[in-house]
Amino acid sequence: MSKVICDVCGTSYPSSAESCPICGCVRPADSAPVSSEHEPVRVERPEGYTYVKGGRFSKANVQKRSQGIADERIEIPAGKEKSTGNIKNDKGLVIAVCALLLAIVAVIIYIVVNLSGQTDDGGAYKPKPTEDLSDYVTQETTTEQTEEPVEEVAIALDEAEIFLNAVGAVHQIQFTLTPADVEDTVVFTCENEEIATVSDAGVVTAVASGETVITVACGTASTQCIVICDFTGGDETPAATTPPATNTPPATTTPVTNETYKAPFRINKKDVMIRVGEKFTLKLIDANKKIIPVTWTATDLETCTIEGNTITGAAKGTTVVSVVYEGVTYSCIVRVI
Repeated sequence: MSKVICDVCGTSYPSSAESCPICGCVRPADSAPVSSEHEPVRVERPEGYTYVKGGRFSKANVQKRSQGIADERIEIPAGKEKSTGNIKNDKGLVIAVCALLLAIVAVIIYIVVNLSGQTDDGGAYKPKPTEDLSDYVTQETTTEQTEEPVEEVAIALDEAEIFLNAVGAVHQIQFTLTPADVEDTVVFTCENEEIATVSDAGVVTAVASGETVITVACGTASTQCIVICDFTGGDETPAATTPPATNTPPATTTPVTNETYKAPFRINKKDVMIRVGEKFTLKLIDANKKIIPVTWTATDLETCTIEGNTITGAAKGTTVVSVVYEGVTYSCIVRVI
């Protein structure tokens, strides 16, 4: 079957067709069909025109036409010149498409950036740094932010074991609280009061031979020490229950009168921390809130001085101020810092 080569796009197509199936160019009347085994036979072009492979729109042929060397034998169908040769309109369309694509990309980037700023709690609202947050802070959140952490209380004993060698022998339990300004009351308890007893001020008194455990507690903290009462070679005669004093204080309080006081009796302070030179009043009070005139004694008069019911810090240290009234010992620990 013979074929014809299109002078516009260079496509070969059957000679029976009236136009190129690719570019639509009308087949020239003087075009010579060729077989697939021979080169195409071309008509003579105007003087100075040389055929270049690629058709009418090849780069070389376009340059020739721009120089005034035209191919007069090629006929372009009506409307084809405008649709295929308006390069400026094609460039404008490409620019418009590129601008649209850039706009779409910008929108996608904006959406991704905003979504990435949300938290994992289901997209909860996140106010800007300059926005007033007072409307979004709940009462519960405000309370948690203003609460100060509570420091745990710790108790350290100076001795893990206490030895008493006679009935009635006494010993003052020494301890350290952390922090030092704990407001909770220190409580002393004895596991077996038939062996030894302990007062509210921490004074241990021997009762009989044996061993027992004293528990010292303050708030949620507690610790223990062992009390060993060994009277081998010691005095089996019960001793006085009054805590021993380093120095015997003078009788500075008003003697007890014949006035009747109603039980129960209590002490107004059990554990006091003062500075050197600082004073406080220690009172023994009955059920009617009357002050009972008693004589107070201290285990260490170098730590504090006593004048009536007034206790004054004299030197840094710890001592116990106490009194025995109707067979019961009432004590107050005085810590001078």
